[in-house]
Amino acid sequence: MKNNSKIDMDNYFYKYTDTEGAKKILGNLQLLYTSPKEFDDPFDCKLGLRSDYDHEKFGPLFLGKLFLLLFSKHRPELLESSVRKNEILEMWEKDSNEEKIQWLKELRTSWEREEVLSQVEGRNENAINLIMSKYRVFCVSKIHNDLLMWAHYTDGHKGAVIKLIMPENPPGCWRFKEVTYADEFPIHNTTDQMVDSMLGLWCPNPEETAKKLLFTKSDHWQYEQEWRDITKFGTPDNFGEGKHCFEIEKERILAVYFGLEMKNKDREEIMEIKNKKIPHLEVYEAEKDKNKFKLKFKRLDESAIGG
Repeated sequence: MKNNSKIDMDNYFYKYTDTEGAKKILGNLQLLYTSPKEFDDPFDCKLGLRSDYDHEKFGPLFLGKLFLLLFSKHRPELLESSVRKNEILEMWEKDSNEEKIQWLKELRTSWEREEVLSQVEGRNENAINLIMSKYRVFCVSKIHNDLLMWAHYTDGHKGAVIKLIMPENPPGCWRFKEVTYADEFPIHNTTDQMVDSMLGLWCPNPEETAKKLLFTKSDHWQYEQEWRDITKFGTPDNFGEGKHCFEIEKERILAVYFGLEMKNKDREEIMEIKNKKIPHLEVYEAEKDKNKFKLKFKRLDESAIGG
């Protein structure tokens, strides 16, 4: 799949990868979108969702909305997601107001205790299962010289970082955007929404739930300055071993940065790919700074490779 949108030369990002990944991107002109199952961080895309649940607020809201439903002049139109749709409709049809009031009083305590938190847990599990089976992620950074990312994602500095320009309209199902870093899980729904969901007046969107999970990470990772593009397909079979590739125009690949520990053989192979497929590709080599804990990069020409 190829995207031929206009190239914005200022909209560049950096992909950290091992040598094999670098050769595939440069040689095949493809970006690899991977399954969240392969992420090292056990929280990444697998975190829970908080509900803004207020115990004191829940009772009056629940009773008030249920009261309005039971005494409505018109038959309530409830979604199938209502956990007790049939009971509510049966009670609405009764003529005895006293019976309705008594049922309403008895219902609140047991319903809240048994079903509020179990609904939240069920939605979390459903959202995570959806993510693992149908979504694939392409991750890039706004920086190319971070020591931790070079260690984590380039096979201990043996790999490379590729500078590229993302399409104006990437292939993902949502807008290509920054990751949100936080010290708490994102809020899934409010107390009002929980009440409406239980009564069948509102239904949470699993896509929006998945979106929150896919674009939220612990603030421990904020040094990565990560951006993501997310793809989704109808069935897991479309991915093949949890991966999916999208073509990228060679004009969008601007530079490659060799790691400190990259082997000469890999350097030579990448240079051969450059000469055959991406002649404009700039090549840089990492060096240790002599005074600080940082990397420096010097521009190489063809004669400097393999020597």
